[in-house]
Amino acid sequence: MRHFWAFTLGLTLTIACGPANITASRADSASDSPISIADSPSDLHISRTDSASVLPISRTVRPHEIEPKIPGATSIFLAGTIDGGNSIDWQEEAAAMLEAGLKKCIIFNPRQKEWHPERPGEMDYQVGWELEHLEKADFILMNFLPGSQSPITLLELGLFARSGKLFVICPPEFYRYDNVRITCSRYGVPLHASLEDAIRAILNAQRR
Repeated sequence: MRHFWAFTLGLTLTIACGPANITASRADSASDSPISIADSPSDLHISRTDSASVLPISRTVRPHEIEPKIPGATSIFLAGTIDGGNSIDWQEEAAAMLEAGLKKCIIFNPRQKEWHPERPGEMDYQVGWELEHLEKADFILMNFLPGSQSPITLLELGLFARSGKLFVICPPEFYRYDNVRITCSRYGVPLHASLEDAIRAILNAQRR
């Protein structure tokens, strides 16, 4: 057996082997004692760095943010009531549930943290961003909140009713509930009573 002699209080031997980094270390009070890797298996520390592990598993992207590259990720657009930022932030809750249920996902959230429509070109950018990501998304989660008119969401329902990737939440209290219900029925769009039910349906559809 080949031995390595230690002339200091500690010895660190690093072996690079393919994608794995193997480090063997041992501290011995007897500086003149032979140290063998085979004699001290408990001192071996094996670590592996996989480049894929450092990639984000899920990410929520808003307008003006850089979209990450996550190979194999499912993308979902959160369409629905915003009311200029005055409605409840249901998008935050939906994103958290989707990220928890999917291994890899990108959530397109059109709700900006700070909305400044007075900025030159901002309205054109916002509408363009929404249309681009509605088309790009694998699924569209569309949520009509009661007490809101949500004209943009109604427009988007008409645009994507035939897409086959739309999942709609609309309570009977919504002032155009019958219009939404009849449109969804005609084009085979799933209509759900709650956010949780719609997200469960998306998770099931993604697994198929």
